[in-house]
Amino acid sequence: MSKFLFLISSVVLIALCPGCGDSHESLTAESMSTMKKLVSVLDGVTDGATAKSAKPKLKSLMEEMESLKARQAKLGMPDEADFKAISAKYGTELEDLQKKMVGHMMRMAFDPAIRVELDDMKLGDAPG
Repeated sequence: MSKFLFLISSVVLIALCPGCGDSHESLTAESMSTMKKLVSVLDGVTDGATAKSAKPKLKSLMEEMESLKARQAKLGMPDEADFKAISAKYGTELEDLQKKMVGHMMRMAFDPAIRVELDDMKLGDAPG
């Protein structure tokens, strides 16, 4: 379960503090897009079999998140004006995605069949 919660916090950090040679705005948009894809995949994970079939896509999305996180690290934290603009533009949508992700993570954490299939993904090793 802690691995799933780590995934959530990584996604939140990427979405709130994006960055690289890109702009904070563009990386936030990319992060939101990746989060939407992640939620969409998690919507379809209902048992061990669907978790197993979703694993390759989840791994791919985690790689995207790792790439975004690396780009964010190069750009650094947004200044106050950028943070306010990003929060105003994406805040509500980000909150909705976070709620969906938390629900999925909790559901999957309490389902032994799903947990067995996804446990080896080492989601807790994702950069945070």
